[in-house]
Amino acid sequence: MKPEPAPTPAAPCADREEALSLYVDGDLSPEDQAELEAHLAGCPACAEELEALRRMTGALRDLGRATPPPELFESVAT
Repeated sequence: MKPEPAPTPAAPCADREEALSLYVDGDLSPEDQAELEAHLAGCPACAEELEALRRMTGALRDLGRATPPPELFESVAT
């Protein structure tokens, strides 16, 4: 008998992926925000995706802004 495959995490609802990103960025209208929050209350996959987006956004924010070396501009400009 073969062992059972490991379960894979549920994928977020395809029609909510853009809304999740906009939600994290604070760019949803109040009506769309309320609708998404109601959906999140009953959809563990989307709630999990939202938390992953929040962690990623925080990690990217923590990286700060990179300053390219001056010679990079010169090499691209010529």
